[in-house]
Amino acid sequence: MLAISEESAVDVGSTEPETNSARPASAPGTRARRWALTLLGALLLAQGVGKLLDVGGYIAALGAFDALPVAANGSLAIIWLAVEISAGVGLLIAGLAKQPPRPLSFIAAALGVLTAVGYAAVTTQAYVRGLEVANCTCFGVYLAQRLSWFVLLQDAYMLLYTGLMAKKTHAWLST
Repeated sequence: MLAISEESAVDVGSTEPETNSARPASAPGTRARRWALTLLGALLLAQGVGKLLDVGGYIAALGAFDALPVAANGSLAIIWLAVEISAGVGLLIAGLAKQPPRPLSFIAAALGVLTAVGYAAVTTQAYVRGLEVANCTCFGVYLAQRLSWFVLLQDAYMLLYTGLMAKKTHAWLST
């Protein structure tokens, strides 16, 4: 037997558009999008923490890319890991909070794009120049990968992933 409650009944004669009153106005969208933000946040946080656990090793590994003067690698390393950790925490908040702060969500996603662009630039220039890089430094000295086309493919994926999340969180600012 089929029972229809008042809450689930549909007024066929109603001219008002349907709304989902259960979702707060500041909710960031679908469950899949929230999980995508959470996953990206966790990944960026893990990358930053990996670098933080051995900053000296990370600085040394950055030198293999020969992108900046050796004296600048320390400053770059500190800035890079701080940006990754900040983006990771912000994206975790955006993905896990019931009502994430919209500006924080967008800023965190934009910082994620910044790190993806930076890595893509550094790895691509080293690959094109034929430099032998034993550690791509994605997680600092941990989970080292030799620079190869596969690393460039991972960088391209991260560019797309962070770019999509930045686009989605930017849309929240205007709603």
